[in-house]
Amino acid sequence: MNPAGGGLPAPLRLAAVLAIAFAGLCGTRGAWEGFALARFSELRAAPLPVRPGPDPVLAEQLWSAHLAALEQMREPRMVVLFALALVCSLTFVASVRFLRPAGLAREHVRRILVWALVVAAVLRTIDGAQAAAVARRAAEGLRHAPRIPSGIGGVTAEQLRGVAPAALMAEAILTTVFVAGAFIVLSQYFRSPRVRAWVQQADAVAR
Repeated sequence: MNPAGGGLPAPLRLAAVLAIAFAGLCGTRGAWEGFALARFSELRAAPLPVRPGPDPVLAEQLWSAHLAALEQMREPRMVVLFALALVCSLTFVASVRFLRPAGLAREHVRRILVWALVVAAVLRTIDGAQAAAVARRAAEGLRHAPRIPSGIGGVTAEQLRGVAPAALMAEAILTTVFVAGAFIVLSQYFRSPRVRAWVQQADAVAR
C-alpha cells in the first residue's frame, strides 16, 4: 500500500464500506426496536407483524408469548438497543470520514473507528444474548398456553409451537455471531500494523 498513489487501497476502501454497511443496518435496527419498546403499549395493541398463515391461533400464541417475554426485560433491552444505535452511528460517521477525511487526520479517525467497532461488537453480543433469552422465555410461556385443537392442523401447530422458539433462538445466535464477528474482524483489520503504517504515511503526505 503506497500512500503516494492517490486514493485508498482497494482492501482498505472495502473494509470502510463494509463498516458503513454493517453499522448502518445494525444501528437502524437497534433504534427501530428501541423506539418500538419505548411505545410498548402501542406494540401490544398492534396487529400481528406477520401474516397468521394456516394456523392463526398458533401465530397469536407465539406473538403473545413473545410480547410477554419482551415485557420482562423491556428496560435493560431498551438501554442496550439505544446504546448500540449510538455506537453504530459513531462507527458509521468514522467510517465515512475515513473514506473522505475532509481535512481530518485519518489516524485520529482510525483510532475512533477501531474502538467503536469493538464496542459495537460487545453491545451486539449483549443484544443477541437478550434476544435469545426472549425466545427462551417465550418458549416457556407457550408451554402454559392452551393446546391447539387436535387434528391434522392441530398436530402440525403443536409441533411448530415446539420448534418455533428454538428456531428464533438459533436465528438470534447465528446473526449475533455473524454481525459481532464482522465488527471484530473489521476492528482488527483497522488496528493492524500495515493499516496503521499506511495511515500515518498518508497523513504525513497530506500535510
